[in-house]
Amino acid sequence: MRRVRMICCLAAATAWLAGTDSLAAQAQQAPVVVVSFSGYDEVLADVAHVGKLAGNEALGTMLEAALARGLQGGGLAGLDKKRPWGAVVQTDGAGFSWYVFVPVSDLGALLNALTPRLGKPTEASPGVWKLEPKPGQAIFVRQKGTGWAVGAPSAEVLQAVADDPLPALADLPKTYDLAVRVNIRNIPAAVREQFLFPFRMILSQRALRREGETEQQFRLRDRMTRQSLQRLVTLANELDWVQVGLNIDRQASRGWLEYQLVGAEGTATAEELHLEKEPKTDFAGFVIPGATLSLSASSAYSQTQIRRAEDQLDGLRQRALAELKRQGLPVPVLRQGTQIINELADIMKATIAQGRVDMGLSLMTGQNGIALVAGTRVAEAEKVDKLFRGLARQAVKDGLASEDAIQLDSHQHGGVSFHTIRLSLPADVPPQVRRLTGDPLNVVLGAGQQAAYLAVGPKAVELLNQAMDRSRAEAGKPTLPMTVVVAVGPLAQLVTTVGQAPANQMVQTLADMLSRSEGKDHLTITTRSIPHGSSVHIEFEEDLLKVLGALPTLAAGMVPPGP
Repeated sequence: MRRVRMICCLAAATAWLAGTDSLAAQAQQAPVVVVSFSGYDEVLADVAHVGKLAGNEALGTMLEAALARGLQGGGLAGLDKKRPWGAVVQTDGAGFSWYVFVPVSDLGALLNALTPRLGKPTEASPGVWKLEPKPGQAIFVRQKGTGWAVGAPSAEVLQAVADDPLPALADLPKTYDLAVRVNIRNIPAAVREQFLFPFRMILSQRALRREGETEQQFRLRDRMTRQSLQRLVTLANELDWVQVGLNIDRQASRGWLEYQLVGAEGTATAEELHLEKEPKTDFAGFVIPGATLSLSASSAYSQTQIRRAEDQLDGLRQRALAELKRQGLPVPVLRQGTQIINELADIMKATIAQGRVDMGLSLMTGQNGIALVAGTRVAEAEKVDKLFRGLARQAVKDGLASEDAIQLDSHQHGGVSFHTIRLSLPADVPPQVRRLTGDPLNVVLGAGQQAAYLAVGPKAVELLNQAMDRSRAEAGKPTLPMTVVVAVGPLAQLVTTVGQAPANQMVQTLADMLSRSEGKDHLTITTRSIPHGSSVHIEFEEDLLKVLGALPTLAAGMVPPGP
């Protein structure tokens, strides 16, 4: 997320600087920000499709009416509604400029339609029209090539734009309804440094030692602060481009949002962003079709990523130990808690050092309650098992659980010994939650064969055994670096069951709207490798498009029936 926020800030800073037309228009220009819009008819058809799904067939008409009102009734006469639009912020290395282009069938008619918003056009020179939306603010427009209206802040910039500006958008309008691409490498170094300056100031202030902080904690935090700054500097200097796009596929009745990060070829950032093209997993059986939530992750890490993760883990360890000390616990309890935190952190650090993550997880919900099953690769699995056993014995010793509630070595499967824990729920747990989880709550834990396993639910043992068997049968199965699938309706229903009104009112509305969904309410997030970078694809199915189409109705305070 930090990476995405940084790029967005860079894009915003660039767009702001674009307001200063300080470049020499005839110099070699490099695009910094490219905005693509697939076309008026295409987007309006998508909006109408979403509205139709939601039972709001007038949504497209409402959008057109709102646009007409915004133009004070002028409409968009003269616009070619079938072709894409675009906007470009560019630089010659010394300054910034911009231009926009839209397809036209009649430039004069379009300029007249836009007069209420952009002012009355005056002819600045033959074929060049000048608009003044505000005093002192000018836009120069002329028609170029085969029906392109091009606008720019000066006649010189306008003259330099190609007669056919569409190639500036590359394939963006064919792939997305709306897309933005920021070419980080084309931003002048001085501008990137101006962007970094406030971060340098903030991080330098954080480097001061805090009250009550030990020397070890201070050194660790100072190192992480310096690494954070260096990370920002590296990204600003080594990212090639970032791209965000949104599209509605009417034929498949689905929508998707995608963002891509690409490092400059030959840089450490490009190597780090480039994920395995087709990683393999040994936990495929833990991703269960039809689950309310499933997660699969399998990827190798670079040495830089390993070092960063180890530093972050050290920070978490120090914060956890510091919080434990602040609890004012008896010395024996404090000593035991410290040992548990250190042992757990050591296991996680050894796993990170192996340079690979591989895991699978599924959460099931329904009338029979909830069930969870998970498996993950770990280093030193025998230490994980030893930790489980120690915690169980201590819980019995401290009176937190009875001997009958904890069964060590309750069963074996696949060469792994498992332990069963039955946890009685506190008296203040609501009845609806008890029905979901069962009381007592049944938990199965185990570690061995370089893996750790967890299952929760009335049939936890059966669920876990089946997942392990499927995983063994599909060992080494090709997968993606990450896949998350969420059945939004059932998950929203789960949240409303365990949540408290009115805080979950919006979730309840969502659950009600999706209550009649026929399995078309999935949100799927996948990551893929692309040359020198990675792509994150977020796809939403038809019933989620229905929710999107119902937003205007919801905003008016009315809740439509479920899908």
